[in-house]
Amino acid sequence: MRKIEVTLDKVREIKFSINAMGELEDRFNKSVPELFALGSPGIRVMVAMMRIGLKYGGMKIPGKSIEDQELFIGDLVQEHWVNEGNSINELMDSVKDSLQEAGLIPKEEEVEDEDKQNPDMDTDE
Repeated sequence: MRKIEVTLDKVREIKFSINAMGELEDRFNKSVPELFALGSPGIRVMVAMMRIGLKYGGMKIPGKSIEDQELFIGDLVQEHWVNEGNSINELMDSVKDSLQEAGLIPKEEEVEDEDKQNPDMDTDE
């Protein structure tokens, strides 16, 4: 399991464990690699990843439903990350790096190597 520290309203830990990724897969009915297969995932996936990662990092997230919790996390990221001049892409790159280090999604060079080994396979679709 790998953790990331991110400064939002305060320094928070985002942790991605097998159980965290299982929760993400349940949320979107897709495997974690599928969520990243076409590049960076969308905003909804990013917010869900943040909610799950922060939850497993020890944050008590207000809200009775997942939707309420994700709205809270979206507002938190907007107010304390985006409005501070930070890029969502930078945040997602950190999340992606963490998932790659944990072995939960392949590293980009592994995908490139696989493409070179299987040149007849079209992986761009």
